[in-house]
Amino acid sequence: MNVGYIEEGDFMLYYADVAEEGLFHISYRVASQATGGALKLQILQGDTYHDLNTISFDATGGWQEWITVRDTATLPAGRNTLRVLATSNGFNVNWIEFIAAGGVFIENAESGIQIEVYPNPAEDILHIQSATDRPIGYVIYNAAGKELISGEFTTSLSLDLSGLSPGMHIVKFEVEEHLIFRKIVVR
Repeated sequence: MNVGYIEEGDFMLYYADVAEEGLFHISYRVASQATGGALKLQILQGDTYHDLNTISFDATGGWQEWITVRDTATLPAGRNTLRVLATSNGFNVNWIEFIAAGGVFIENAESGIQIEVYPNPAEDILHIQSATDRPIGYVIYNAAGKELISGEFTTSLSLDLSGLSPGMHIVKFEVEEHLIFRKIVVR
């Protein structure tokens, strides 16, 4: 999908068959030449649309200068009618992605650091989010302890796992002097 020339009041309808109620991570790939934009995700209940979340973003500097804006929403089980409603003018939407949270929420009690890793098991992409604005180092090891991927991020990261062998892996997070380890499964 690539929807352009969006104006306030424009909307896109989607039907989502949800196996069981749960939290979903929603990513919106958007661009705006000069004004930024705003969207509401809504669900139809009876004859009325109800807001699930609202996102807004600043200008990206071009109609094809894409950024990804993320939020979450809880969706009920069953067939749902979802509406993405534009609440401002002057932006494009490249794609929208829904991922069931079903991941691992990590909180280091000693430091208060919270990190969310999803989905787990993962296929090609692993998403990591944190509420801290401190740099977070990460290393992914295979089951034999060999370092496969490493780097640093703040707030959120989407990792390409397509080059990893299927099986169990360990992710080590390092925030200042705190270490946090988690298992992930790559399909």
